[in-house]
Amino acid sequence: WRRATQRYQAALLRHHIELLRRLKYAPAGGFCMFSFNDPAPVVSWSVLDHQRRPKLGFDAVKRACAPVIVVADPPPSIVTHGERLSLDLHVVNDRREAILGATVDVTATWPGGSRRWRFGGDADADAVEKVGTLDLDVPATLGALRLELRLADADGEIATNTYRSAITT
Repeated sequence: WRRATQRYQAALLRHHIELLRRLKYAPAGGFCMFSFNDPAPVVSWSVLDHQRRPKLGFDAVKRACAPVIVVADPPPSIVTHGERLSLDLHVVNDRREAILGATVDVTATWPGGSRRWRFGGDADADAVEKVGTLDLDVPATLGALRLELRLADADGEIATNTYRSAITT
């Protein structure tokens, strides 16, 4: 139960923080954590236990709060063969300088196949940029569908993100 609830908490925190980051000042200007750590050995909504050891949600919060993130609309947890996924991709740049000449590489993998996309452009300082839309017809296979996002500029990798769905029939 502990592992399952921590996975759920991490997914929930990640989803909502990424959403708030995409909204950037319209209307959200941030968020506050309630009870960052546990005061005693209890089951709670904190991201650190009573000995200050990170729970799974801690890393989710840390990654979602990085100064620059690359995000997609969250895909459904379960998708079916033939369904069309259309997910917008965004770069959130909280830095004071623009990211020039950036590329976002997306790789979708599933049992027996894969597909790649590449988007390019600049990300203004303190801005959210829609970089493109990923369109994918869910393949005729069962198993995991994994979307990997990678943001890079001329100096190298800046941010990564991963999304997972299960393909059913």
